[in-house]
Amino acid sequence: MLWCMLFLNVTAGMGLLSKLSPMAQEVIKIAQGIDDPAKLAVLGGGVLATASIFNGLGRLFWAAVSDKIGRKGTYMTMFLTQAILYILLPQVTSVLIFTIIASYLLACLGGGFAVMPSFAADSFGPTNIGKVYGFLLTAWGAAGVVGGFVFAEFNKQQSLYAAAGCLIIGFVIALLFSRPKHVSEYK
Repeated sequence: MLWCMLFLNVTAGMGLLSKLSPMAQEVIKIAQGIDDPAKLAVLGGGVLATASIFNGLGRLFWAAVSDKIGRKGTYMTMFLTQAILYILLPQVTSVLIFTIIASYLLACLGGGFAVMPSFAADSFGPTNIGKVYGFLLTAWGAAGVVGGFVFAEFNKQQSLYAAAGCLIIGFVIALLFSRPKHVSEYK
């Protein structure tokens, strides 16, 4: 279940990351009426750079949140809020709102990485974290391929809705997750 949660969170985030600049350029073109491809590329890259900073900041933020509300609650919050924003994103025509949403979504991508080691340690004990988290990291590689594929093969709206679907499934998995009953044996 932890593998699936990490896979689904990263699939949505990496998919968005793979198409963020072209999506930002589309919003900029509509909002500001810019047609010059070079200017659009620079401005789209600026949105990507800004949102990417939040990937790192999200690791700090969500890790701190998980210490307060728990790992499961943090993942559930990230999944639900992201799913809503992925559904709303195709209608966004403001560059500022688009950048804020993209920054939040990439903060959740980073947050998923930051919270999962603690989630695994809480579930299987700290002495097993090396082998458990090593296995969990395979979800990252698989998600990088799947996320990029989904965003490459479908149009923008379909891709964003597919990402939202992944996150809703992730929410359900997180909701149903309970740590193994014999966790004391792992400590």
